[in-house]
Amino acid sequence: ALAAAERFDLDAVEVFNEFNHERFNTQSCGSAPTCYLPLLQATYNTVKGARPDTLVIAGSTALYDAPWFEGLWAIGGLDYADVVSFHPYEVYVDVSKLSTVIANANGAMLAYGADKVRPIWITELGWSTVAQGTTATSESAQAANLIKSATLNIVAGVPQTYWYDLVDDSPDRNDHESNFGLFYDRS
Repeated sequence: ALAAAERFDLDAVEVFNEFNHERFNTQSCGSAPTCYLPLLQATYNTVKGARPDTLVIAGSTALYDAPWFEGLWAIGGLDYADVVSFHPYEVYVDVSKLSTVIANANGAMLAYGADKVRPIWITELGWSTVAQGTTATSESAQAANLIKSATLNIVAGVPQTYWYDLVDDSPDRNDHESNFGLFYDRS
């Protein structure tokens, strides 16, 4: 993180992608907040020591994992976070639930001290236009969800929202993970 912050003109660094998700985190310590806190502390202290204006983004969890965040806040995690992030795919079926998810996240931060509330960034959210199956979303529904989620985030005071994904990862129309793009991969 320090090398990236020193090499590039970064506004922020995100500390691990979906640490709470076993698919991405296979460390022996596990995915508990007590395992994440040393990584967050080290990143925060190192980056802030060299680049004090670079924001450190904590969490970036798969879904809004309330028990995970509450565990992190209980052990002092907010002291090492300029921004809080999560990937709220639990709104995949009903995007209108996004407001409740954000309110719950803010409430959890408030429960651990109003002076420690941090801005929330949605650093990953999208809908797959996979050809078939229970997760299939039409292109028009994907477009509508983009507009709805962006609008709900603005209303909730979320200053940054990042769409997953700009371009489909492969031309395989039957692979859920490959079809989150707003543009096709026709290779």
